[in-house]
Amino acid sequence: MRDKSLKMALLVPLFVLAASLLAFAASPAGSQAQGFAPGTVYEKPSAPVQVSGLDAFVVDATAAKQASVTLRGPDAVVVVWPVGASVPETALSLSPPAKGAAGYRAAQAAASFTNMPAEGLPELVDLPPFASMAKVSASSPGQYTLDLSKAQSGAKAYMVAVRDGSQVRLAVSLARLSISASGRQVIEARLYDASNNTPLTGFRVEARLREGAGKASLPIRLKDDGIAPDRNAGDGVYAAFLPQGRPGEMADVKVDAYGTWQGLPLHRVAQTAFGRQGGQVSIQSVGAPIISRDEKQELESLRLPVRLSVFKPGNYRVQAVLTGGSPGEEVLVAYASTEANLARSGEVILEFPGDTLARAGVEPPFAVRDVSVVSLDKVEVEDTLDQAGSVGGFTLSECPAPRQALEASPKRNVP
Repeated sequence: MRDKSLKMALLVPLFVLAASLLAFAASPAGSQAQGFAPGTVYEKPSAPVQVSGLDAFVVDATAAKQASVTLRGPDAVVVVWPVGASVPETALSLSPPAKGAAGYRAAQAAASFTNMPAEGLPELVDLPPFASMAKVSASSPGQYTLDLSKAQSGAKAYMVAVRDGSQVRLAVSLARLSISASGRQVIEARLYDASNNTPLTGFRVEARLREGAGKASLPIRLKDDGIAPDRNAGDGVYAAFLPQGRPGEMADVKVDAYGTWQGLPLHRVAQTAFGRQGGQVSIQSVGAPIISRDEKQELESLRLPVRLSVFKPGNYRVQAVLTGGSPGEEVLVAYASTEANLARSGEVILEFPGDTLARAGVEPPFAVRDVSVVSLDKVEVEDTLDQAGSVGGFTLSECPAPRQALEASPKRNVP
């Protein structure tokens, strides 16, 4: 059970990992090592991603009585709700681009807005009960006109959310942030056509970051130009550095993508929230491996010194994974962790027994991945390194034969 729990803790996202470590909080201090079944594929802990297929905007009813809505398919949905009013609007209409235009079904395009929940729009998490929705059969793409001139609520503004019937999606990675080589945090937004996985390039992508209630939002421009922190130019993944914030503070981010796709305007919006890493301990470096040999000159253990800066004394778990194989075909080799009461900066040692390394059947060098420090007092991720170099200097023939796995003591399942 313990091996299974440890493996699960490695492969879940970091924010889940933090909760998972509750299962280990009562375990005794010391190093733990785990091998994996030969050939077990390494999967980088996935980032929880907010994926949106919506266009959303505000209509100022004091300045305009209509708005342009781009629809592209027969399964389009338009949701409208008045801001600051508690009554739904049903006296709304949606007109096709040109009266009698071939391919348009004007009878269905003329909106039949009803007071009903926005079923099928999971991106709208805070939809008020008085929202009105219209399902529109737009058999040909175009810009429709949303008419607000007969609205009865007296609202000065309206929120409009549109699913245009296409498969264009905006995916924002925020809950687990990439860490750049400089140590600064990075936000990424991927814009793509989900029907064929084609990236959408040449868009203007902007984010607004707000930390703490009542604080003004900060604009951030995301770019797809191959210049750090963006990794590859023209791949539809837009990136930007995030400004530094207070560790442990929650922040929310709204991302807007603007551009033209298939001859029509395209807007996508995604909104999510994240918590900054705790910041009570910082990983400074992973040192050169220390190789210990027994009297037969077999590799007894591989020890990795992890240097930490401690800003607040407490109980922490330090852990890392070794992987082997070629890039893109990496397999899991071993996991090690140690728990310690850290009162000052210094080094902790992660130990991988030689027979554990032999069990994977993969020749070194091994990559050091997913180094992390977790507070056991707060169950919070303090710092992470996605990749921290490689280790080698020996061969599998120098490792002792894998021992028979011992019966593990019962442990709670990881949530």
